Amino acid sequence: MPKLDATLKGQRVLVVGAGLSGLVAARELSARGAEVQVVEARTRLGGRVFTERAADFADAPLEYGGEFIDSDHHAIRSLCKELKLELQQVLEDGFGLALDVNGRVQVSNSMRPIWTAFQRALSAEADALKAAEGDRHSTAAQTIGRQSTRSLLQARHSSREVLAMAQALRGFFLADADQLSALEAVELSMRMIDPGHVTTSRIKGGNDRLVQALAKNARARIALASVVTRVEQDEREARVIVRDGTKRGTVLKSDYLVLTIPPTVARTIEFTPAIPASLKRAWQALTIGAATKAHALFDRPWWRKAGRPRAFATNLDTGAMWETTGSRVPGLTMLAGGRASVALRSLLEEGGPQRVVRRLSWLGEPEDARDFRSISWELDPFARGGYAVFGPDFKPEWRSELARSVGRMFFAGDHTSRKWQGYMNGAVESGQQAARDVELTVRMHGVGATPG
Repeated sequence: MPKLDATLKGQRVLVVGAGLSGLVAARELSARGAEVQVVEARTRLGGRVFTERAADFADAPLEYGGEFIDSDHHAIRSLCKELKLELQQVLEDGFGLALDVNGRVQVSNSMRPIWTAFQRALSAEADALKAAEGDRHSTAAQTIGRQSTRSLLQARHSSREVLAMAQALRGFFLADADQLSALEAVELSMRMIDPGHVTTSRIKGGNDRLVQALAKNARARIALASVVTRVEQDEREARVIVRDGTKRGTVLKSDYLVLTIPPTVARTIEFTPAIPASLKRAWQALTIGAATKAHALFDRPWWRKAGRPRAFATNLDTGAMWETTGSRVPGLTMLAGGRASVALRSLLEEGGPQRVVRRLSWLGEPEDARDFRSISWELDPFARGGYAVFGPDFKPEWRSELARSVGRMFFAGDHTSRKWQGYMNGAVESGQQAARDVELTVRMHGVGATPG
């Protein structure tokens, strides 16, 4: 990274969470001269960026968490370039659609026709939001945001196919159409291109290479298996009580604190003084979408057909599906979001991997999987889901509360990103922003001063 002035020299900053946003914040803070310590509840780095390297399973790294980097994800692309990490384009044919409409699966090689109808159904709301310059405090945003995606599409007399595609977006938002704010769908509809034809890449050799490079580059002390139970702050410092296996836990002191954990986990921490009512309200209304990600390996790619893409968005219980990238061994990756996550877990528990594979018969004549592995993020106590979901009960104007500092405490994480919630790019941007906010606070209030 470009050489920065040591504006934070002499400052102690504690970062809670060694996921992507936390490690980015640590790197940015230490580059400004701060003494940085990172505490992480898990026994590994990366948070919801989780790459498995298992020679007994696959010949390539498998991503159980964040995987794709889109062409307009400039923050993470620039960071990878700085750290000399190569990106490789994947899924060049984009995503097709496989929709269960009245009990029959309709397969399409392109999302565009139904996507165009989806945009048309939401065009009046998109125009109103555009006229308000996308302001989440506007009447347009608040009016749209009170409805669910499904209820708005039904009010617009959308076709069964459009409603089915809206449900398929749970592989994108991790929320079913009746649980997703219509504002999220309207903003998505305002994109020029359908989400199935976005240029997509991933980090060559595995996304954990970014995690490792950040940890090495951050020049920070990192403590694993350290669960934060209490945060205190006053006019002198911030203090964190960590459950780390010792009888009383450990008290860590710092001048400033960056909290990067999901709100659903942050709600379990005791804060003294209490967090503002506005932030508490936003945390309570925010949910983290259920997400099960699975990898199945086969002896041959039985699903391939000439002229057909190797990835599909679906409203099926097996979730979105794409050919596992980077591996010479034929494989399929599935991401089941929202209620599909529970459905996929039930399929696995009741009938095992082969029952799941049989549900993919719309692709061709399925063969038995030779191996199968999965993770359900809602069962992870330090994530409680895949990423943030903004439902009809979450008021659009509360988004700004998620990133606003509280005394000596600053916030990062993809849920705090204005534009890139749910993406690794959002985590990177938020970590960078938190570091800039700490720097600005010190500049404005003086070294060690209590923020106003």
